[in-house]
Amino acid sequence: MGPDLIAGIVPASPLDDAKTRLRVSTLSRVQKRELVLTMLKSVVQAMVGSNLDSTYLVSSDPGLLELSAKMGAVPVREPGMLGANGAVDLGTKMAVQDGAGASLVMFSDVPLVTSRDVDRLLGRASGIGRCVVAVRSNRGGTNALCRIPAEAIATRYGENSFINHRDEARKAGIPFFEFRCTRISLDVDTFEDLRLLAKMDRALKRYPFLSRVLEPGR
Repeated sequence: MGPDLIAGIVPASPLDDAKTRLRVSTLSRVQKRELVLTMLKSVVQAMVGSNLDSTYLVSSDPGLLELSAKMGAVPVREPGMLGANGAVDLGTKMAVQDGAGASLVMFSDVPLVTSRDVDRLLGRASGIGRCVVAVRSNRGGTNALCRIPAEAIATRYGENSFINHRDEARKAGIPFFEFRCTRISLDVDTFEDLRLLAKMDRALKRYPFLSRVLEPGR
């Protein structure tokens, strides 16, 4: 890679631990695993199939690292549990060492993102120079974070992370832009999120098992 190239960063929790915060008693443990794995595959596929020059998946789960490599991503082993910010920083550091000049962070629980969505986001940042472009989640988090250069601002995931990243950009004197995309804004934490996902997924049909779970009588 070179200084004009952009790398995708996808942090992923171990599959057995992923979505432990998912407050949905409707789903069994097996169904939660299926949901989490399908979401991760969707994100990696969207990133690898986009105009990104490379995609790095950061995880301590050997199975997910192996899967990501088969899908065309660069696996980055997370030594222990670094947390969201630590995993993002590790992936970004590896990408910069490989020559990336910009980064796009997207977590593995954005279930409906497409390669076209990723390319539209990158297009928003194109030609601006130093900037930060972010997608706000439905609860005020940051579901996508594009940084030019790759380490332009500190990684500030956590509560109200969208505001945190906007504030970091302002402190650094770097232009900050919000990119609006319904599919990227959706992540899954609650039963209401699942219902919205099932409704929005009727065209893509990535999660057909959700309709069977949420509407078992149909």
